[in-house]
Amino acid sequence: SLMTDPAATPAVRIAWIEAVAKLGVKSQAGAILARLQSDPQASVRVAALAALQILAVPELEPGLRAAMADADVSVRTAAIAALPEATLAAPAKVEMLSSVAGKGNTAEQQSAVRALGRVPGNEAVQALGLLADKLAAGSVAAPVQLDLLEAMQTTKAPQMQERLERLKVGSDLANLGT
Repeated sequence: SLMTDPAATPAVRIAWIEAVAKLGVKSQAGAILARLQSDPQASVRVAALAALQILAVPELEPGLRAAMADADVSVRTAAIAALPEATLAAPAKVEMLSSVAGKGNTAEQQSAVRALGRVPGNEAVQALGLLADKLAAGSVAAPVQLDLLEAMQTTKAPQMQERLERLKVGSDLANLGT
């Protein structure tokens, strides 16, 4: 097939992946996942991740896991951005985002923390609570601190609002948005 043809350029592989997603051909999800896991071009891997998201297939979870661990920052960043809206159980999303929030590069940590604020449910609130503990202990990188505070605010969870008040930043953040 076109996907396995070594002569197919990255642009051709991306066009195929996008067409499959647009047409909703779920039977090709395995081939798209294989692209995401092994294509030498980061742009093709990003397109494959987007296609799995559009198709909303079970292959999305292993695809996201592969993308989160990708050597290329653009693929990892695409995965972080995709996670909050992904058709995945909240605990899996929180687990993947929390792993990056603690150890990715600064931009990835910031994106992961902001994404955690957009994941509904108690798991995300708990994960943000653990990060808030680290913040209180002074072990959250300075560039990530504001993102963490904003994510805590975004959850609208009462316990997060209380913590923000204790940190004396709830009112300051509310003023920033005005």
